[in-house]
Amino acid sequence: MNILLLEDCKTDAELLIRALKKGWPDWHIEHAYTIDEATKILSEERSFDVALLDIALPDGSGTDLLLKIRQSGRDMAIIMLTGSGNEEVAVAVLKAGADYYMVKKGDYRQRVAGILLSVLKSRKESLRRDSRIINVLYIEHNPSDIDFTKRHLKRYAPYINIEAVPTGEDALLILPPKQTDHDSWRHDVVMVDYRLPGMSALEIIKELRHERGLDIPIIVVTGHGSEELAVQSLKLGANEYLVKGDNYLDRLPSLITGAYEHCELRRKQSELEKSEAKYRLLAKNSADIIFTLDFDLNYTYVSPAVYQMRGYRPEELVGKSIIETVTPATHRDAMEVINRMLPQIKEKKALDESVIIELETFRKDGSTLWVETKASVAIDNEGNPVGIQCVSRDISERKVAEKRLIEALKRAQGSDRLKSAFISNISHEIRTPLNSIIGFGQIFFDMELTTEERRDLFRNLEDSSIRLLNTITDYMDMARIVSGTMDVNSGRVVLSKLFDRLEERGRIQCAKRETELVSERPDHSDDLAIISDKDLIEKCLTKLLDNACKFTDGGTITIGYRLGDNRVEFFVKDTGSGISPEKQDEIFGMFAQEDVSMTRDYEGSGLGLTISKGLVTLLGGSIDVVSEKGRGSEFTITLPAEISKEQVANDSKKARHEKSGSDSLILIAEDDYMNYHYIATLLDNYGYSHIRASDGAEAVTLCRSNPGISAVLMDIKMPVINGMEATRLIRETRPNLPVVATTAYAQTGDRERFLEAGCNDYLSKPIDKDLLLEMVARYTGSPHPK
Repeated sequence: MNILLLEDCKTDAELLIRALKKGWPDWHIEHAYTIDEATKILSEERSFDVALLDIALPDGSGTDLLLKIRQSGRDMAIIMLTGSGNEEVAVAVLKAGADYYMVKKGDYRQRVAGILLSVLKSRKESLRRDSRIINVLYIEHNPSDIDFTKRHLKRYAPYINIEAVPTGEDALLILPPKQTDHDSWRHDVVMVDYRLPGMSALEIIKELRHERGLDIPIIVVTGHGSEELAVQSLKLGANEYLVKGDNYLDRLPSLITGAYEHCELRRKQSELEKSEAKYRLLAKNSADIIFTLDFDLNYTYVSPAVYQMRGYRPEELVGKSIIETVTPATHRDAMEVINRMLPQIKEKKALDESVIIELETFRKDGSTLWVETKASVAIDNEGNPVGIQCVSRDISERKVAEKRLIEALKRAQGSDRLKSAFISNISHEIRTPLNSIIGFGQIFFDMELTTEERRDLFRNLEDSSIRLLNTITDYMDMARIVSGTMDVNSGRVVLSKLFDRLEERGRIQCAKRETELVSERPDHSDDLAIISDKDLIEKCLTKLLDNACKFTDGGTITIGYRLGDNRVEFFVKDTGSGISPEKQDEIFGMFAQEDVSMTRDYEGSGLGLTISKGLVTLLGGSIDVVSEKGRGSEFTITLPAEISKEQVANDSKKARHEKSGSDSLILIAEDDYMNYHYIATLLDNYGYSHIRASDGAEAVTLCRSNPGISAVLMDIKMPVINGMEATRLIRETRPNLPVVATTAYAQTGDRERFLEAGCNDYLSKPIDKDLLLEMVARYTGSPHPK
């Protein structure tokens, strides 16, 4: 928009320009201090939409410039400004052609933009109205009257076009048969003579108004008028009544124009009322919130749905800024959208396009909800932007669903990461010890070595084999925990014996890393026992102890337990590297060492703490960690338990066997030749006699036919019948023959399962040489080989 400002006071001009630019920065304002400057600007044939003219100026009155502009015929709105106006001055400038008059008092600068837009709108409406052709259907049988009327209107009111018909019947054929869209009508006004051949004027009015329901303006003209006729005409629906007296044609243009404009206004009001009624009915019954904002983002209307959704009554929000009702984060988002819309609003571009934004809004009680808001520009009938209209709907449930989907995606991505970590980790943890086992095995035969060198190689082979076995055991335990197939076998657990074994293992490990091991047990606790799963507890504590040893060099590791009311707390504390706070929630996840990259410093499956947590959960307990980076960690396992103070006997199955002295015959029931050869070699080296059964059925036959067999080393998985079934059949004829299960089934609960099947003891593969010889000596009654 181009504006000409005539103002001699520099301060007033700058303040007014600043106020206009604040709301409409793209408006162009040309400032002149004097009438001469303004005249020179206008002489350049530059186009202006509006002129703001001060009245009192150094070189004359702004009214003079007003007159020049109007005399030149320039199409522009003019607003007059004065510091001390009065009614006489106001009337003078309005008569001279001004569109508006303002006194420079109070907050007039803030009001100028709104008045300017209103003046422009009114001027455009007036110009549109003045340029409108009014089509009149004149029902008149007298040709002279028709001729006089047409010639007069052509000269003095050329915008009125007359079409004449002689009778009412002719008129009814032309006029619409019922109320329809006015834009399709040929005529805007009906003018009817009172006295007509055939249908009278009153009958025509009755037909148009009551039968057809047309809202077209009707003017009755007559040469013999009376008050009674006028009243009848108006009662039936005529809009005006005109008597053909002196100079009646001079009155006719204004009468036609007035009737037409009055009808147009009434139609617009009716349409507006219907539109508003529909809008308010929609707003009242819609579950969505409908609201409007001004360009300062203040609510100007809010629909009743706001109460159900947010707890506010509409009147509580009207006048407030939207800034007060949305969270700071979404307010920034809203402002970004508004700032993108404003240039289009100012240039009147893309006014029919909507912008959708998600906002987190406050309820009246202070809680929040998410809404999806569709915002568009509100415009008036002339296409001028007057605000922002919005529709908001509650999308809180959708946001919750989106959050769940995002979390599910993260879990899926985490699952992919775990799969990759599993493949990478298992490949590394299996191939690494296998490389040592195969490599050192080749060196045994490919190189000439001293006895000491062979011992060192064997120790390396043994360490690598143990590492490989631990890795495989961890993966199998993890699989059973995840699949829910890990069983709990509760029994009496003697705490002192449990910690004796744990300390023995810990001292060997700590010695390798020059770390001190400290044990803390309650006083007088040697005879204490709980009912739980000994193997699961021992496995958990072993994992924690191994973990402490792995991350502690040259410090101290403390293991122990504390007693509480119906609970026991086991703890493993170290002075090692510690765990950073952000990692403490993650370390119980799979492969969650602090460094999971290819450059990590510690070997292991990465499943130790995950397995511990899974086993503790199976036992109905909890595991916690307190740690500080660089200062060490303390892991605590809390288990529900009834603590017994009775002296506890050994719950192991009593060995029932036939003593047979040193000339013992051992039955090795083993289908795999390499496993048989290993056991046979050990027994040969220590002077034991032995025979072999290649399947379970053969083992049963040999035991029944050979009373000299003094003990059985029974593999569980064998052809024909398995080791458990074979043991049951052996017990039928030789109930006291010692049977030791030697099996690769080495998961938690397997030992108890085999003992229940009738075995006296259990050895898991790979079989420890010393443990095997100790069991053979014990069950055969022969001296333990040294």
